[in-house]
Amino acid sequence: FIPQEASMTLTTSKAVGSKIMLSMLSKYAGNSGEERLKVWIDLNNNKKEDTGELVNSDLSYVEYTIQSQTVTIYGPVINFSCNGNQLTSLDVTNNVALESLYCNDNLLTSLDVSNLSSLEYLGCYDNNLTSLNVSGVTMLKSLTCHNNQLTTVNTDNLTKLEMFRCNNNRITTLDVTDNVLLTTLDCEKNQLVTLDVSRNTKLMRLTCAENQLTSLNTSSIPSLLWLNCRNNRLTILQLNNPALKELSCEKNQLVSFDIRPSVALTFLNCSRNNLTTLDISNNTALTYLYTAFNQLTTLDASSNTALPALNCSFNQLVSLIVSNQV
Repeated sequence: FIPQEASMTLTTSKAVGSKIMLSMLSKYAGNSGEERLKVWIDLNNNKKEDTGELVNSDLSYVEYTIQSQTVTIYGPVINFSCNGNQLTSLDVTNNVALESLYCNDNLLTSLDVSNLSSLEYLGCYDNNLTSLNVSGVTMLKSLTCHNNQLTTVNTDNLTKLEMFRCNNNRITTLDVTDNVLLTTLDCEKNQLVTLDVSRNTKLMRLTCAENQLTSLNTSSIPSLLWLNCRNNRLTILQLNNPALKELSCEKNQLVSFDIRPSVALTFLNCSRNNLTTLDISNNTALTYLYTAFNQLTTLDASSNTALPALNCSFNQLVSLIVSNQV
């Protein structure tokens, strides 16, 4: 591999004469960390360097006037951002030096980064992606591919992944069992019927709202702070999350769930379920409680002295006990 032969090719729907904005940083020429390797951009697609095509590789955003809808960048770029340029295709497979790639807000339908073994950060959200290949990208720490048209994303063997956002796609199955370092998982607004997070014990934020889940078990995740599972088909919700601060589980089919272990909880919205019982006696940090549209007959909030108000309308209450503070 000769670094100077590395290249990336992009195609835009913008007219010739339009401007695109890019940011890039190349590899160091040696171990001194003083000089970076040469990068140039072929704006007219003639495959030779012309005057004005040398890139100042310092991560600053630069506007380039294109003389061809297909543009190739030559040189070992390690950080590349091409957001918002109406790109219809992007080929980065010949630049294995890439460590971060941001191609958000374009018109891409497919993206293959499978051979980029050094890639740590990938942002490709707000495109039209139906295909995304991240297999083999074992160094990847952050993957944000939300707001696309993906039906599947294979994250097998991505053991270093810490952030994964794939919300607002068409994903029917999601396997995150290999992603044991995940701290953020956002998969809402998909078509998931199951979700196994039993091995994701470092999760702090889980958003899986607006899917078709019937059960969810987060009992193996002691660090979980925020859980949003609203608007599913949940009949089972198993919790054992002492650090949990916010829980949104409204618009499901829950008859009961045990929130007592979540002693740090400040926000609870469990409205529009089928709840017949709710024990909040241990949740003394609660400052927001919304239990409307359930089937509760009793509710005891006498221990919840931090609660300024509560909404328990549209239940079947015959007994409501509140503290003097409510």
